[in-house]
Order: sequence, then structure tokens, then C-alpha cells
Amino acid sequence: MILPLLLACGGEQQFTNNNNNGVAEQGVAAMSYAPLEFSFTDLNWEDGVSQSAELVITNNGDGNLSLSVVDISDSGGGAFYTTEETSIVLQPEAERTFTVVATLTEFTDAIGELRVKSNDADYLDLRIPLYATPEGWTGDTTGGGDTAETGDTGDTGK
Repeated sequence: MILPLLLACGGEQQFTNNNNNGVAEQGVAAMSYAPLEFSFTDLNWEDGVSQSAELVITNNGDGNLSLSVVDISDSGGGAFYTTEETSIVLQPEAERTFTVVATLTEFTDAIGELRVKSNDADYLDLRIPLYATPEGWTGDTTGGGDTAETGDTGDTGK
């Protein structure tokens, strides 16, 4: 019974795209952030006293800004900490603040990295540098060198 019905159709097919349930997202996300890097200085490493600073992310676009991850991708040997955030949506002109904490437990500097993944084409996988130095530090921030006690400036190869 199906075969005669198929033969009567004549082989022409028509398709229509009528998706009344779909909602297309309008606009473009445009993320801005501050600061461009974090520098924690004069940390009291002997008492393990922490310092904190805030990262402010703002959506300057006219579409939703999706932040899929905000976390520490390099903790600098455990010196840096933030609460990992996932699946955040910022409406246009909205902003969100994240706190980054630095703690040193020995007389050395630390370098780390904060990661932000978003749907902004310019900042799909943003990496923000993190630096920390203890009280009395006179060397460069290199991430693990104790130049204050050794006096080595790095120019002698020692």
C-alpha cells in the first residue's frame, strides 16, 4: 500500500525551515579587565600573611559575555589562590569581581598565572600574570631565585 503512494508523489521534495522555537543570540561580547597583571609585594612570609587583590571583568559589548572558566592555571608553587568559577554569564554593561590571594611561606619570589576563558574573540583564553615578592626582596621577580641573599644579579652566570 505504501508503494503506490510513493509512486504518485512524482519524486519532487520540498523542505522548509520553520524554527519558531529557536532564539538566535544577538550582539557581540566585548570583555575588558583590570588589572592587566597582579604584583603582590612585601609579603610577610615568616608569618604567612596573605595579600589579596581584585580582578574586575566588565562586558562592554551588546551581547552576553560567557566566562566558562576563571581559575589559577599556575599557582607559582602554591603561592596564588582564587576560588574557581565556571559558567558565568554577564549581561551587557555588567561586571564581576574575582579575588586573587597571594601567600609566601619562604623567602623567595613567585610567578603564576590567572586564566580566564570566555566567548570574546579577543580573549578566548586570557592569561594574566601573577607576581609575588617577600618583605626585603631586592632581586628581580624570576619565580624561584633568592637573589637577595646570594647577591647574584644574573650577569656573572653564577
